Amino acid sequence: MGRGPGKGMGPGMGRGPGMGTGPAMGDHPSFACAFGQGALPEAMLAGVREALLDERRAEATYDAFSLRFGQLFPRLEWAEGRHADLLTKLLSAHGHEAPAGAATPPTEAGSLVDACALALQGERANVAMYDRLLAATPAEDVRCVYEHLRMVSADRHIPALERCSGAPR
Repeated sequence: MGRGPGKGMGPGMGRGPGMGTGPAMGDHPSFACAFGQGALPEAMLAGVREALLDERRAEATYDAFSLRFGQLFPRLEWAEGRHADLLTKLLSAHGHEAPAGAATPPTEAGSLVDACALALQGERANVAMYDRLLAATPAEDVRCVYEHLRMVSADRHIPALERCSGAPR
């Protein structure tokens, strides 16, 4: 992985080693969640890890689609990497390690339209996952992160993929 825009942009920007010097979301101007401290309850920890693995899976899928189809997939790959980074930083703030598991191999797509349709399904499932995780009334900082990531998927990724796939809005 690693072809998305913004990689290697400098301290606090992009996905290089270390925490950087920027806010929790690096260069993302609309992110304003402050992280709490202390261990998360087991059920909440499981939810954050589930979300992290889902974001990594999306990043791996968009990485594969970027290689084959280009188009909007490099930007989506970069965004999903930022989402995974944010969840990793949330875990770290609470003293937890991020799971080391590799992302699920991406789905195959025969055409750009097929890739967009598959990605659209994944983004809709991502929004549904965040709705379910939010219904469990997580801690304030976890809720803030979930709401932010849900908003990005619902308001930015899904409309772009609907345009790409020709799906009705």
